[in-house]
Amino acid sequence: NRDIPVFQISIDATAPPEIHYKIGQELKSLRDQGVLLFGSGNIVHNLRMIDWNMKESGFNWAYEFDNYIRKNIENKNHENIINYSSLGESAKLAVPTPDHFYPLFYTLGATDTEDKISVYNNSCTMGSLSMTSYLFE
Repeated sequence: NRDIPVFQISIDATAPPEIHYKIGQELKSLRDQGVLLFGSGNIVHNLRMIDWNMKESGFNWAYEFDNYIRKNIENKNHENIINYSSLGESAKLAVPTPDHFYPLFYTLGATDTEDKISVYNNSCTMGSLSMTSYLFE
């Protein structure tokens, strides 16, 4: 058992992705000091399109967007993730509002090029939610 200090960062949903990524880069110095950075959200989060009958699967656009993000995280191509809206319709459907997606930019900004990336819970549920999670060590 350890006491881990926790503080919450408010997200300015009106700021562009680049700003959130730059804030993550500033937070990297805390990570270098051993502070755990934890981003909470969803890669795909569209509550308006939930299909309760799709308990363990997603719509094609949800998989397309989730896979696009995963491939770019694994290839450390953060610029493509920052410009996620260029993916078009699947991006619009996957991220109708940025509040659940933008935490990813803070964690990406704080990563090192040498980080080992682990993907877990790589799945979609209820059609329009992705539960895919990432660990950067």
